[in-house]
Amino acid sequence: MRNIIEEDGQRKFEGNRIVKHLLSVAKSGNKADLNLIWEMYSDGLFTREELKELYQLMGFPISGYLELFEEDDEILS
Repeated sequence: MRNIIEEDGQRKFEGNRIVKHLLSVAKSGNKADLNLIWEMYSDGLFTREELKELYQLMGFPISGYLELFEEDDEILS
């Protein structure tokens, strides 16, 4: 379960910053671009954990996930 935070006087689930970015892109009428997300990760705008979580939330196949995050194979433990 996601962490719960207090924001604007409300208790909320802590959001994933990549998901928030994608929602913002969609609201502006643009399409999501995973290559751009990887560039933003490389620029330090997103953490590796956020990127891994995004792929998990998308329902990405485990084999493809392990290719992307091969050194992070704890998913199978």
